[in-house]
Amino acid sequence: MRELFSPTAGCAATLPFRAYMAFCRGNRSIYRCSFLKCKREIIFVFVAQAFQKVSALKAMAPTQSEAPFVITQLVVMALFVLLGIFAVKGFHAKLVRGAVAFG
Repeated sequence: MRELFSPTAGCAATLPFRAYMAFCRGNRSIYRCSFLKCKREIIFVFVAQAFQKVSALKAMAPTQSEAPFVITQLVVMALFVLLGIFAVKGFHAKLVRGAVAFG
């Protein structure tokens, strides 16, 4: 059964935060975290497909349960966790003057 919630649809779901919430208060960090989560899912699929299609990578991990595949996915996850931390700390929650918050 195919996924009901694809990473591309998840990225599209973050657009209302960018378009209508005007990045006031905590909405910037919500947008950043959800966008990074969607991008991590896309990169996860990219790495999995690379291990399936590239012959050198497929030779290292033919069933995608070997150590090279697991280590690669852990490194990708660690990088996105660090990016998420920097994204949230980089944007301080402050009110933007003249911004209109819907809701």
